[in-house]
Amino acid sequence: MLPYLARHLLVGRLMEDDKAIVHDLTNSSVKPKNILTNLKKKRQESITNIKQVYNERHKFKKSKRGRRITLLGLYKMPLFEIVGGTSTDMTYSVGFAFMTTEKEDNFTRALQMLLKFLKSNSDMPKVVVTNRDTTLMNAKETVFLDSSAVLCYFHLEKKC
Repeated sequence: MLPYLARHLLVGRLMEDDKAIVHDLTNSSVKPKNILTNLKKKRQESITNIKQVYNERHKFKKSKRGRRITLLGLYKMPLFEIVGGTSTDMTYSVGFAFMTTEKEDNFTRALQMLLKFLKSNSDMPKVVVTNRDTTLMNAKETVFLDSSAVLCYFHLEKKC
């Protein structure tokens, strides 16, 4: 190697097969210093440094996160979010359901699954808040017989 290229960034860059190794070892929760050691054993003439390993791991993890979100929206399925409320006006997640369509039988199935997870009658919802969705209101009448249906204040204001 020419002396003036010895410390140049392009000389130490990761080759495509090196990137694949970094990706595989990152998925296996291997520490960056051990990844670098592995790369150096594979190619003794490599002058790759730890910074390049960290950068490649960061790019890989970032692309992996983006891919998950893209795959989630790929099927264009409605998300039915079930939340609860506390006496201090705080909300918390109870459950989520992806549905093929927003039809009554899908809402009924999701609410029946929720019913299985409730431990006792004291856990039954006293009120179900909806956005005037008749399919959800009908499903509520089928599954939670003793619960009242209330329209969401936000949706009431929005319609007027």
